[in-house]
Amino acid sequence: TGAVNSFLTSSGLSIIRLNASSFQGIIATGILIAIAGVVRAAADFTQSYVNEILAHKVTKNVTKDFYENMLEKSQEFHDRVKIGDIMSRATYDSRQMNIFISPGIKFLFEASFTLLFSVSLMIWISPKLTLLLLIALPFYIIAIRDYNKKLRPISRAQMEQNGLLNSRLQESLTGIRVIRNFVKEEDEIKEFDIETDKLRDINTQRGIIAAKYYAVAITVLLIALSFLWGSYEVTAGNLSIGELVTYVFLMMTLMMPTWQFGWTITQFQVGMAAAKRIHEMMEREEYVPEP
Repeated sequence: TGAVNSFLTSSGLSIIRLNASSFQGIIATGILIAIAGVVRAAADFTQSYVNEILAHKVTKNVTKDFYENMLEKSQEFHDRVKIGDIMSRATYDSRQMNIFISPGIKFLFEASFTLLFSVSLMIWISPKLTLLLLIALPFYIIAIRDYNKKLRPISRAQMEQNGLLNSRLQESLTGIRVIRNFVKEEDEIKEFDIETDKLRDINTQRGIIAAKYYAVAITVLLIALSFLWGSYEVTAGNLSIGELVTYVFLMMTLMMPTWQFGWTITQFQVGMAAAKRIHEMMEREEYVPEP
């Protein structure tokens, strides 16, 4: 509805410019904007509700299957595998899968719909100005592909390090009596600090990669170029001021989808890494001694 509101707002400005006394048209435009807002609120509620139900259902099923699988494992398996790692995969990893579904999938649908609707209106207003988007399309593809490629290994490393941190914490709490008897508190704190520093460095590196997601900068540049080219078209008589305002507003609505695509890619990589870790633990072979 952001694209619709931009279109209706510019239409109202055109009405005021052409006939300042035409309040009926202005009121009608205001009513349409209000209706669009109500429709958006209802659609957001429905989408969020369905998305949350789906996310929690998937998480519940995955956690249940994982729990049942762990119960079926032998005692030798549990002696060999760190309990903290199992707990991390059953809780933190499943939570990351939940976040990818909600709001990840919601963002993906919103971004796709906004992009499709906005670009359709932009083509209808000025096919010539829309050529800027076509020219920028390869740069968008390169930006998203590069971002996805760099983020995949760091997401896996983050999940693995979080598992190690949980394992370290679980082992320390389980053996707290031994640690205190041998006065090893300071050593345990130092070891835990080392693991947290590693996790901090991984998250910092992921933040740097996210900051270099330059697709948003491409969108900002396109907005500026669209305004400059559109202003020239207005002076040449090929475009009205109302159409230029509408087009620039529509270009500005593309900022949110660009950010949403980046966020969804980030959470998709984290969710996939989490799913692989859960699956890897469930499929891990048990040691069977030779007769």
